[in-house]
Amino acid sequence: MMVRDTQKSLRGIPEVRKELIANILSAMASDYFQYLASVFPVMCASDEFHFMPRAMSAAGYYDQLDSLSPEEIKACISALKL
Repeated sequence: MMVRDTQKSLRGIPEVRKELIANILSAMASDYFQYLASVFPVMCASDEFHFMPRAMSAAGYYDQLDSLSPEEIKACISALKL
């Protein structure tokens, strides 16, 4: 696996633009984890599911259980692809 040198790849980009990129990536990551926590709250709140990210916001969805039906998984994948 090749790891990119972030400093090298961002060379020549103005600091203002770097900050904008960082803010956009941070917002995208936040939205991604929030969505996963809302769809799979039990798995995202537990450390038993090492393949799922831990998300503190999962606590807001404890009133629902994770649905692992094929239809729900396909809907989740479709939503994440947007």
